[in-house]
Amino acid sequence: MFYSVLADVIATVHVAWVAFVFFGLVFVLLGRALGWQWVSNRWFRGIHMAMISLVVMRCVVWDLCPLTTWEGSLREIAALQEVKGSAFGLFMHDLIHPDAPSVPIQAYHAVYAVFATLVAASFWIAPVNWRPNRQEEAPVVALPSPQV
Repeated sequence: MFYSVLADVIATVHVAWVAFVFFGLVFVLLGRALGWQWVSNRWFRGIHMAMISLVVMRCVVWDLCPLTTWEGSLREIAALQEVKGSAFGLFMHDLIHPDAPSVPIQAYHAVYAVFATLVAASFWIAPVNWRPNRQEEAPVVALPSPQV
């Protein structure tokens, strides 16, 4: 049972990663159009760019995501123990792993690269506020020299 639950947790984390990357771009573009200030937050935008960059770099090293491999191995161990995965975990898995055997894995890699390019372009479309709390510096005033 433990392996099945752990596989479900990994599938849920994987879905959360994909959702953050996808909806992050949607919210940045929507926020730019609607004037939402939070979409220019440097931490949000930096983490968002780092996450999609990690996905693209992963494609260079591995065909399959390590989370997918890890989840699959845990599901195999659970199956050996005759434990079936929960409906929720299998739903999470199916959300980001569509049953499309005729689509080559390289097609997904191309989609990730195009999406990363869109995220990078969003830095130009909706600029990041890199110094949000910087106050205007007061002018330096020369003190009079002491009278001797």
